[in-house]
Formats: sequence, C-alpha cells, structure tokens
Amino acid sequence: MTKISGVFSATGTSAEIYGKSKNLLSLVDVGSNKVLLEMSLDDGSTWSTLATFVADKLDNIEWPNGDIVKFRLNCSVFSAGSINYMMIN
Repeated sequence: MTKISGVFSATGTSAEIYGKSKNLLSLVDVGSNKVLLEMSLDDGSTWSTLATFVADKLDNIEWPNGDIVKFRLNCSVFSAGSINYMMIN
C-alpha cells in the first residue's frame, strides 16, 4: 500500500502515485477552490483529467481495466484556505 498526502495552499500538483483497480481519495476543505484528479498512462508524460472537485470528497476511485496508471491531484484554482488531500492505493 502506498500513500500520498499533503496540503494545497496555492495552485500546483501533488506527488504522483501508481494505482490500479481501487484507490482511496480524500479531499477536505476544498471550499471555493478547484482540484482535478488526473491520470497518466505513459508514466507521467501526459495527463488527463478524470474528475473535477469543488467540494470535499471521500471516495474510492476505480480504474476498471486493470492497467497500472499514475494518479495525481492538481489544484488548478486556489483562492483561500488550505486543502488537505490523501490518496491511498
């Protein structure tokens, strides 16, 4: 099991985590900010947005085809506060 966690206090990206099938995602205190869940099939050369969050979230993120992919979070809009995040595979 691998875990990344941290706090966004400005725009930017999280560390990357490899995942497959089910991955736990937690976002707290998103407020008026925007966080993107992104994935890469080519080891981080290109990123695609899987989901956009503008509210707190606790959920399993599922990637159904079984491929190992890279995930990261991207705080694309930041206006105030701090956003706590965690992803576990």
